[in-house]
Amino acid sequence: RDYKPDIFLLLMLFSLIFSSIVSPNHKTLNYILAYSYIIFGMYFLVKSALITSHIDFNTVLKVNFYGIVLLSVYIIFEVALKGLIDLDISQYLYRSGDTTATFSSGLYRAYGFSTEPTAVAWYLNSLAPLAIYYILNNFQFFLVKYVLILIIMCAFVLTFSSAGFLYLFLGLLFVIFKYNLFRIFYSKIFLFHITLLLLMIFNVDEIRTSIDYFIDGILDKILLDDGYLSVKQRVNAVSLALDRFYQSPIIGGGLGLTSSLKETSPMSWYFIILTNGGLLSLFLLLMFVYLKINQAMKIHGNIGIYMTFSVITSFLTLATTSTFFNPFLWTLLAIVGLYRYNTVNTL
Repeated sequence: RDYKPDIFLLLMLFSLIFSSIVSPNHKTLNYILAYSYIIFGMYFLVKSALITSHIDFNTVLKVNFYGIVLLSVYIIFEVALKGLIDLDISQYLYRSGDTTATFSSGLYRAYGFSTEPTAVAWYLNSLAPLAIYYILNNFQFFLVKYVLILIIMCAFVLTFSSAGFLYLFLGLLFVIFKYNLFRIFYSKIFLFHITLLLLMIFNVDEIRTSIDYFIDGILDKILLDDGYLSVKQRVNAVSLALDRFYQSPIIGGGLGLTSSLKETSPMSWYFIILTNGGLLSLFLLLMFVYLKINQAMKIHGNIGIYMTFSVITSFLTLATTSTFFNPFLWTLLAIVGLYRYNTVNTL
């Protein structure tokens, strides 16, 4: 009942494999196995397992809620301990790299259990909305709801991820217009927090300076200010990716092309699909993305709003990251698939 959009994902995989057979390299087999594992093992298998286990949807939301809150509490302690007493609790976790990213002097960015802050922001953008939906519908007391949601929001802010904030804003903008949620701006709780935030900005120099610095950083990256090393690297990588695309625009240069040439990744899964699989593979992927977003928008009730926001922000994140193997998006799509299957079966 939920398979039709997945056909385009399968066709994309077959297109990529065909491109790789036509233009093989010494990384080809690794990438074919990786893509096959992600699509079949991380997505199809998880979705099928959820559906065939007949698990209650609210139980899935509960488990997700525990995961989100656990990470959020850890993040707050992680950043607080590192900033206040210079204790890095992440050193007790197995890591492949150092947790050295900072927002400003003395203010560290949250890594959580991930490899980089942006990945944490992606996870929270993808699955925290469903945790918030669970909180609002399963806890009775307002104070409990407020504290739990505040913990999650604080954890997201502590990632200081420009991409995470940008996609959060775009996702919120979309659902506000799509579902006509302008009444939120007139609610007492929204007006209270906006007033509180403005008072803090105007009266606390450190907060005002930090917000100005963060907004300037986001705008500079959006406007491709080459004063940022990361921006310069991304622009050069995208330019190189476009050159590779022009060499084989229809079927691409095969999986693992960028890695086999030891070139810098364009840091966008959509660009990678374009260079590796050409226009054909990118078209199939975009059809899959469109149909999945469309499915989420057709879900009735408040849960549909939360799912639409999550799906849109997850797919948007892949515009500036190539780590498609992170499980956040695929887990989210599996959960949405479970809800749709259960809803259809109960009609």
